[in-house]
Amino acid sequence: MHRNLFLLLFVPAVLVSALIAQSAPRYDEALNNYRAGKYEDALAVIRSVFDSNRNSTELRTLAGASYLAQGQTDPALAHARYCINANPQSISCRILKVRVLRRSDPVEAAHSAEGAIRETGENAALRLEAAAAYFVAGRLDLARRHLEKVIAANQKNFAALYLDGLIFLKQMRYEEAEFRLRNALNAAPPTRADAVRTLVNLGAAVENQAMALRSAAKSAEAAGRFREAGDLYRRALELNEQHAAARAGLERVRQAQ
Repeated sequence: MHRNLFLLLFVPAVLVSALIAQSAPRYDEALNNYRAGKYEDALAVIRSVFDSNRNSTELRTLAGASYLAQGQTDPALAHARYCINANPQSISCRILKVRVLRRSDPVEAAHSAEGAIRETGENAALRLEAAAAYFVAGRLDLARRHLEKVIAANQKNFAALYLDGLIFLKQMRYEEAEFRLRNALNAAPPTRADAVRTLVNLGAAVENQAMALRSAAKSAEAAGRFREAGDLYRRALELNEQHAAARAGLERVRQAQ
């Protein structure tokens, strides 16, 4: 039995990391509220300066992201569309739209990302959004086409390597999943949470290989791989001792040994 863990990297996050030179009024204050999970407070700050900054890419995308974080897709999509109309070349506006659409129709979201690439030019972030949407839709081959282009341009793109590793996991191609996820780990995950996800999924890839070796009566090799999987789960728990999947994985490995 395979134990693949699909901990998707592309969760809705802040979409507007200073894409224009001058921040809109009170933007930093709103952004800090967003990062603290205080989405209504972020929206209240934005509303206080919104009337005189309606075409601000930063405020529009942060407002949309705040609505999306609360599951309010209609106002989030309205902000994304207004933002695109006002700033057609803005990548953050396009990404916001893709992420809103992905909630209800991941294929439409992927098509939106592909359309944005055609209209604004080649862009790794949009390729990753298209790949993520296709992944959610189960269109793994189409997701990989986009990831291959991102990786060809930058072999240390963590997000592309990580998502490709998840695809290999879902396809039960565990050796290839291990290769991609080790590369992702070496590419320096941007956050502690990303590192934990990578370690846990890498542990799953190694654990599944150990189970296959045990089924093939290769006990010594299986034991070594189980130890490797256990080490990966422990490393994840060192970063987040409450991580349920890491704890469950470590327990399975202990029982297998």
